[in-house]
Amino acid sequence: MKWLFLSGEKLKECIDKFLIHYDYVVKTVYKLGEISRTIVAHDVKSAESIYNEIWVAERNADNVKREVIGLISVPFIDAKDREDILMLMDKVEEIASHAKSASKLIVMINKLDIRVESRVAEVIMKMVDKTINAMDELVQVVKNIGEPIDRITNNIVKIKNTEEEIDELRFDALSHLFSRCSEKLDVSCIVTKDLIDEVEKISDVCEDVCDLVKLISLSK
Repeated sequence: MKWLFLSGEKLKECIDKFLIHYDYVVKTVYKLGEISRTIVAHDVKSAESIYNEIWVAERNADNVKREVIGLISVPFIDAKDREDILMLMDKVEEIASHAKSASKLIVMINKLDIRVESRVAEVIMKMVDKTINAMDELVQVVKNIGEPIDRITNNIVKIKNTEEEIDELRFDALSHLFSRCSEKLDVSCIVTKDLIDEVEKISDVCEDVCDLVKLISLSK
């Protein structure tokens, strides 16, 4: 990986830390894939265990971000480079935040024995699987920031296409949910709607990160 617009050992250390930060964020999404399987199984113990792993991963990402802030708080690092790094980290961190929120809702579903219609649960799991696919593509985008933009064009296109597919799945899930909830409104309607939205937001942020990477790459 090359960040062609960056130089210096201290700045290289910042970028290495950023990639560690990103790895922790990726872990929260992969763990969301695991915990989503408990929606139907209603495995409280597994759900709580996986959620704790997500909580730790997000906390670790936050700690690494603080380390990076300390590293770039030196005068010889260009202010624009500093701003770019912080903007990327802030945006990437939103992914972990949505993954944790979605996972927390799944823990609630398990602990309160909230019944999610099997058809809706199936669509939610498909959304999560496609979100993981988007994260896999985003890894390549992040690792190649600063390289010629054509190196990541295919990855960006795949992410945008995946985001559109997730939007369609969200519509499908909500259609089924609202059809049932129009007859009987209960806590399941509210919690499931929130869960669907939280999962969908992750792919939206992936697309935002792509846009930010393009801006950074083209401005250098």
